[in-house]
Amino acid sequence: MERNEIFVRRMSRREALGTLGRLSLGGAAAVAAAGAGGLTLTGCGGGGGGGTQVAPNRTGKFYSARQFAIVEDLGIDIGRTFVELQDGVPLEIGWELPEKALDGLPDYEFDEPGIYFLPVPPEADATPFKFFAFSDWSAHSPIGIGDVPHVHPVCVIAPPQPPTDDNRDERVHVSNPDEIPEGYILGNLIPGAGDTIAPGIGEAYEYPEAPQLFPGWNTTAQNYFFYKGHLNGIGMGATYEFLASKQTAVLPVTQPKLYPRPGYYPTKNITRWNEANKSHVFALADFVRAARWL
Repeated sequence: MERNEIFVRRMSRREALGTLGRLSLGGAAAVAAAGAGGLTLTGCGGGGGGGTQVAPNRTGKFYSARQFAIVEDLGIDIGRTFVELQDGVPLEIGWELPEKALDGLPDYEFDEPGIYFLPVPPEADATPFKFFAFSDWSAHSPIGIGDVPHVHPVCVIAPPQPPTDDNRDERVHVSNPDEIPEGYILGNLIPGAGDTIAPGIGEAYEYPEAPQLFPGWNTTAQNYFFYKGHLNGIGMGATYEFLASKQTAVLPVTQPKLYPRPGYYPTKNITRWNEANKSHVFALADFVRAARWL
């Protein structure tokens, strides 16, 4: 069976992203090592294209290879990505996270997540998205909001870049306000947002009324990430407790007036339970085609 393997050890978010930022997520297999017992990624194939190609005869659901985190000599299946198409037009793109993964992954220290990456299937080339970044948190700041076990998948356009010491690329000002979805503001302006930098991926923009920004958060999440001043990722998320309830939650994905690249973009963020394969599904759905782009 085609599969990706990641050997994980405790490392900071910056260290993990710095290592993975040196990988090419498209084409041939890539391998990176982070010291003895470090992090190795093998068998990365495919990835979304430039967001301009629609294959009218392509209909169905297409999957990436499965990814396995090797923890203390055990392979933990952390799922696969997928894209569903109708006549080449995307209906959904997402990540299937097996229920058992939540019990098998390591518990990391406060403010230090486990971070995993997986390319989207090559059939997603009508969208601009190339991979999912998935962070698994035991807890993070601020206390009272982020300090519950939860996960944050991010559907990302550009491969992760090596982070800089001062996060200067992540903090580049968005010069054209049309690129920012209406109602969203820079995350560091919101007290409940906590650390808004994902090194190598971008700086978060948040909707001030989003559920994940308030004490007692126990549902799903939605935000955006900007890198070098342009939209680079759509963030999702859910608490462990919400996932255990096996409910379905749908959040709107507000559209910018100006997109970073041509192609199809989602208007819904869906978290649901798939009983058939016992997995939690994080999906972006109901795509529209960009009318204006850079």
